[in-house]
Amino acid sequence: MNISSGAIQSQNFATISCTVIGSGGASWRGGKVMMVLSEANSAGSNPVLVSQNLDTGDTLANDTWNGPYIYNGQTLQGLSTATVQALLRLPGSPNDAALLLAALPGQRVCVRSSEVSGGDTLRAVALSITDVTANFTQVFGKSEAKAKAAAPLNLYSAVEATNAR
Repeated sequence: MNISSGAIQSQNFATISCTVIGSGGASWRGGKVMMVLSEANSAGSNPVLVSQNLDTGDTLANDTWNGPYIYNGQTLQGLSTATVQALLRLPGSPNDAALLLAALPGQRVCVRSSEVSGGDTLRAVALSITDVTANFTQVFGKSEAKAKAAAPLNLYSAVEATNAR
């Protein structure tokens, strides 16, 4: 699955995309692993991403793809270059935003991209949500230890906690 769009956004006017997680194809611990990118398509653009699982309330935020994540209010280590390359591809600019998230089939996930600054100044951006479950499983296997090393949050625990709800 890949959902992608080009949009115009500002600090005050966001780009939003939502999806319901499907059950087809590869799975990891019963769920799906997705890479979300918000990439600048105009000079001066500096997107920030926020994702929310509408069924669990979990939120993730990032404003530079290899910078720290905010997971439910807690700051965590960001994605490594090796992880992003192995799962999809590197974003076009260091200022682009990226999230790696996990969700279970049937859950509703929305992502919101806006500019870090600039008020109402409109800038072009490309927003995408890509299922990288097959790549994640191939690269990191089913092991929790490898997933912990790969991701800024414990995807295994995120999926397990969701399963327990």
